[in-house]
Amino acid sequence: MAVEKVFVGVGSNVGRRLVFLRRAVRALGNIPGVKVFRVSPVYETSPVGPRQRHFLNAVVELRSLMGPADLLGQMKKIEGLLGRRRRKRWGPREIDLDLIFFGVRRHREELLLPHPRWKERKFVVWPLADIAPRFKDVVSGRSMGYYRRKLTDPDQSIKLYPRPL
Repeated sequence: MAVEKVFVGVGSNVGRRLVFLRRAVRALGNIPGVKVFRVSPVYETSPVGPRQRHFLNAVVELRSLMGPADLLGQMKKIEGLLGRRRRKRWGPREIDLDLIFFGVRRHREELLLPHPRWKERKFVVWPLADIAPRFKDVVSGRSMGYYRRKLTDPDQSIKLYPRPL
């Protein structure tokens, strides 16, 4: 199997948010056949959905020998090991790991790739554009830098968090 360029969104808005993000990035790098290549700056962002604490978000660029379904399974295990509790949809999360892009693959079955709402969310677009501004969406062919400039929704607050991962 070929090495794939993968982008994973990480987020937390419960407890020690930055600690959860750091542990998740470390755990991603400990998956056999996966290497953490780059990590974006951390952003503090307003939640999507119900009223709750602001999130800390980042995007991690990986190189993976695993397939998408296997990697997603490992990501769900990491969420469980870090104590994620399933609450209501879009509710508070100790840790949230989302598979955003997996190379140039497009999946439509049990796993939607690219992630269906990535370009509507500043908490994905901004950090992704920080580490891969020229990476192109496999559907539109437009760059992450383009989407960062285009996404101006004032209802989504986002600011650079002062502490790095």
